[in-house]
This record gives sequence, C-alpha cells and structure tokens, in this order.
Amino acid sequence: MRFQQGVRVHLVGISGAGLSSLASYLKEGGAQVTGSDLRRGDVWNTLEGMGIPLRLGHDPSHLDFRDGCVVASAAVPRENPEVREARKRGLEVLKFSEALGELSGTRPTLAVAGTHGKTSTSGMLVCALRGGGQDPGYILGGSLAGEGLLGGRVGDGRNLVVEACEYDRSFHRLRPAACAILNVEADHFDCYPDWTSLEES
Repeated sequence: MRFQQGVRVHLVGISGAGLSSLASYLKEGGAQVTGSDLRRGDVWNTLEGMGIPLRLGHDPSHLDFRDGCVVASAAVPRENPEVREARKRGLEVLKFSEALGELSGTRPTLAVAGTHGKTSTSGMLVCALRGGGQDPGYILGGSLAGEGLLGGRVGDGRNLVVEACEYDRSFHRLRPAACAILNVEADHFDCYPDWTSLEES
C-alpha cells in the first residue's frame, strides 16, 4: 500500500480541487504530504495551515526525497519537470485517478458518477451517513458547507465516499462497493468522440 502512515507523497498541482482534497485525506491518515503548484491562494494557505510543506512553481529540486511517490493532477502535463525528474529517478508517478482508485480498495467505497451533480450529491451522501450515526471518509471535488475549503477527510467510519469522474475514463480505476449514476450527457469530447463510446464507458 503506497499511502500508509509515514510514507512520503508529493502532489504536483496540489491546489486543485481533487489533489487538495487528497492532500487533506492523506495528511489526516498520517502520510508525509508535500506539494507544489504555480500560484498561491486560499487553498494553498489552508494546506500550509495544516502543516503541509508547499513549493511555489515546478522544479526538480522539490523532490528532496528518495522513497515515496508522486501524484500528479490531470491538468499537469507529462513533461512537467517534477514528473520527469520522478520518472528519471525511478519514483512511482500516479495520476490522481490512480491514487483514488487505490484508496477505494482500502475500505468499502461509495462512488457517485454522472455528468452533473457529483459533488453536491456526494456531499449529501456524506451528510446522510452522518445522520445515520456513521463518520465516513470522503474525497470530493469540492468542500462541505461549514467545513472549510478542503473536500477530504479520513473519518472514523468504515465507508469512503468519492466522486467517480468520467474524464479520461478515470472512474474505471475505482473499486466501489456501490455506485450511483446520476445522469449521462455528451461531455469530454476529447475522450468520448461519440455517444457510443460514452455509453460503453
């Protein structure tokens, strides 16, 4: 398991919605989380406030460790200097969707898919489980009302709630115990050139 307590995980593009939620989740779970991004902002400040060391810009020198892995946002190109350096040094490089897929295999995962409404519905599912006396973990593409800017938390319950994003067929990497498809519309034409390919996915 790549993300056990004490393991170094460097997130490239850490201020994005998905990676910032992952950072929060991993930090709470005991991983040694670091990250980089191109600009500061409210999410950056929140992550720093959690004790996560951050580096501005993308530079090979930011990979100041020998063991661990690198997780890159979907928005980060393959030629990113930190990603290139990680591969050169033999460090494992994962997409965000691959990291989420691995975490979904560690506890019963409830996944919410659909063209629209994934974040709000996933958030409502977390609240419903809490209302039933559970404390699920979650990794969302947005934050829950009243809980700050980050959409990731380990929780003390057995379940994990995640968004199942269809971009780049990311949701194929998940291992959910149960899932919901809210709706399906033509979207992400760079991945799904026609309705048949979307339906098959």
